[in-house]
Amino acid sequence: MPLIMDDEMDMDELFGDGATRPPSKELHARVDDLRRSGCCQAIAWSNWGCIATITANRAALELRNLRCHPENGTWGLSEATTTPPFTQKLDGGPLKHLSWSPTVCHGPAVKDSSAYRYELVQTPVLGPFHPTHGKSAFVCVTTNGLLRVLFPQTNTGKYQEVHTELESVVSSDDLLTHAAICPDKSSTLLIAFATSSKQLRTVRALVDWGQQKTNEKGQTAPQQLNPTIKTRHLAVTSWLPDSAGDSLSTSNLESSMVQLSHLEFLHSSVDTSGRVTPATIVATRSHLPVSTTHYNQDVHTTIDRWEVREKPQVVHTAFEHLSSRRNSVGSQPGPTVFLKKLESFTVNKIALGLQPMNLGKIIFFAYSDSSVEYRDRTTMAETWTDHDLDRVWHLSQIGFSYNEDEPCLQVALSPSYCSLVQIRNDGKIKWKQLDYHLGDIGSSMEDPQYAAVIAALSLSCSTAVMRNVTYDDLLATAHKYAKPSRFSVFVVPVNVTLNNKDFAYDWLVELSRILKTPVDYSEEQHFDTLIRNTTIQLCLCIQNSLGFHGEFNPRTFPGKFAWLVLQLRNIVVLVTMAANLNVPGGPNPNDRTSPLEDPEVINALAGSVRWILDLMAWLTDTLLTLSVALPPNMDLKRVDGFTLPDLLEHLQKTNTISLHLLLSSPTRGFLTAICRRLTHLDYIARRAMAHSSSNPPLLSPFNHILKFAQNLLKLPQFSEQNLHF
Repeated sequence: MPLIMDDEMDMDELFGDGATRPPSKELHARVDDLRRSGCCQAIAWSNWGCIATITANRAALELRNLRCHPENGTWGLSEATTTPPFTQKLDGGPLKHLSWSPTVCHGPAVKDSSAYRYELVQTPVLGPFHPTHGKSAFVCVTTNGLLRVLFPQTNTGKYQEVHTELESVVSSDDLLTHAAICPDKSSTLLIAFATSSKQLRTVRALVDWGQQKTNEKGQTAPQQLNPTIKTRHLAVTSWLPDSAGDSLSTSNLESSMVQLSHLEFLHSSVDTSGRVTPATIVATRSHLPVSTTHYNQDVHTTIDRWEVREKPQVVHTAFEHLSSRRNSVGSQPGPTVFLKKLESFTVNKIALGLQPMNLGKIIFFAYSDSSVEYRDRTTMAETWTDHDLDRVWHLSQIGFSYNEDEPCLQVALSPSYCSLVQIRNDGKIKWKQLDYHLGDIGSSMEDPQYAAVIAALSLSCSTAVMRNVTYDDLLATAHKYAKPSRFSVFVVPVNVTLNNKDFAYDWLVELSRILKTPVDYSEEQHFDTLIRNTTIQLCLCIQNSLGFHGEFNPRTFPGKFAWLVLQLRNIVVLVTMAANLNVPGGPNPNDRTSPLEDPEVINALAGSVRWILDLMAWLTDTLLTLSVALPPNMDLKRVDGFTLPDLLEHLQKTNTISLHLLLSSPTRGFLTAICRRLTHLDYIARRAMAHSSSNPPLLSPFNHILKFAQNLLKLPQFSEQNLHF
């Protein structure tokens, strides 16, 4: 009778569903890839929201993004769009690694009596930079020790390359397996690389773009780039602890623990107290059992760290007497750089990736069992586990977490740090959100958990806006809690008591506080500043998104309001550009023409003009018939004939937003601006038609509507001296 351990067996049948599953063969293959090379990431999330993955044949890319489903308004991953194969364009073989280029306001939110106070921290973006604004360069380290810089040339736009040798590779033991690069405060690059011989080396690199200094009048023509790279070796050690002498033999260490899995270089950071944390190298080594059927299924990861430090060099005074010149003064040599080894720690999981966040003060760790950890960059102790509602940093700190459901092979964190995507063992892509699993968050700002969630979302969204990255996953999280309630419009009268404020309204109020959004335009005569106010557009976009629940479902009251205002703003911008811009055109290079001379522009504007005139007609008709459409117990002709809360409740119930559009100073500003621009278009149309034919002007049939709307916007009772958002 054969022994039970002779053949492979299902561990779930032996120990039950609660038993620890052995590492899968897919995880073994993934860890092998991580050990062979530091460039094997097959999934990446761009700052603008594109999720790219390498196809199974490694010849193309699959592109996805978060999308709001048109049927019911729920959020999820879009279907994959596959790029054309790169087979004809690839010189180095199949695709292996993905990385998006990087593009800064941070918290925390501190509870101050009944509200949150936001301690905003800004940090400079470290160089070096491409000398041409809006362009970037690609920096990489090859296995044979070359530092390569690929850059677009200024005058041609074609990519060129400059490189230099970091390491003289003469044998397989000198090959570079892992490398990491980070910027330094001196606009240089700090580079760390590991070799097959267990060495960890650091280099400082300076990219000189070869541009001459401009004169006082400035340089009009772009200069051709002729960059050079200068490097200086800093320090060297071994990435394997206690590896001096003969201890490199694996007699005391298992073979898997003398193989590197990750190498990361964290740039220096400064905390609120001014304490500087030096640039830090982080290396991980993962242990897996030799076989999937091995009875010892112990898995763990060891994380090692080194700080890049400087120490001054002191020259003995006796050396000064060696100078042949009596009055000469010797100069002190520069400081030397060394790597200070910090204490290592071990976790009983397989680390799949790590990423700095919160200005480099927090390190995000992702593991193969689908769990994540947040660790303090200095102490590497787990953080954001205190559930402190008085000092809020992130949703994960106040009880939100990811479902630990199925193992995964690769992880990419979203640009806002509030969701992630995984490659599972079966190769499928899954998006995971932070969810609150500890009950109800509450319903008003008086509830501590509810207020903390609003603060965390506001802080994350403002940070994403300041960093110019996508925040779609924050909209998806807020959509779960944004249940419509009474009078929840971003612009409302201040003297109205709002009961049961909804999630969207509270979020927008806090977000406008952080971004310091000006919303009172009651005294403005010219509305250029209103049109250029992008933060109002941001708040309206959020309000519009949270009010959408499907194409065939009615929008919420605030969602309908925001959608109309966004259309007003877009039409104001389009008409302004069409009427004022001069674009190149004509036989001579210096000839300029107006967009209104282009028939396609006229056709596009005709649809926008028709829509805005229909809106003006509807707005006028709704306001004139408002008094007769009210319930019998309300009379607008008498001051005591109605109460404002009852009027707002009726408007909410009938989904009538015309009065809100008129009472709000920003929306009234957009309406006034579009009326002025339509009058200008009508004047241009009259002049053009007077010279061409006797046809009626473009807007003449609707002039009575336009004039009435202009007079309505000037009524003194809508001056909004006592109104704000």
